[in-house]
Amino acid sequence: MDSAELKSALATFKNPLTHYRHWSRAYYYTDGVAFLVKHAGAHWLLDHIAARQKQARKDRKLRELQIWTLRLMSARTAQITCSRDVDDDVFHEDIQLLGGFPLDEVTLYFENETLMLPGER
Repeated sequence: MDSAELKSALATFKNPLTHYRHWSRAYYYTDGVAFLVKHAGAHWLLDHIAARQKQARKDRKLRELQIWTLRLMSARTAQITCSRDVDDDVFHEDIQLLGGFPLDEVTLYFENETLMLPGER
């Protein structure tokens, strides 16, 4: 699936019916996130977000809402940002991508202990 097809498919996810539990038990995620992870080969992204929950939940506002954005910086490097709101970055880090990522950017919302696509919010 190329990036245009993936973007188009992700836009169709609304009102999630199924919630999956991350193996770490840190949170749940929706059908749309499961689709993204499968088709982008990004199980590592779920693990990355789970590993940052202890740090994120120290911030009172991040307990209510976390906006996670992954932006490609190059074919092998991405920046992952966690924000309280648009343009209110709390922390970010640059990571090396071993297998690449098919999208230039993706944003996920974390609310009510659930990670979801913008359209599923």
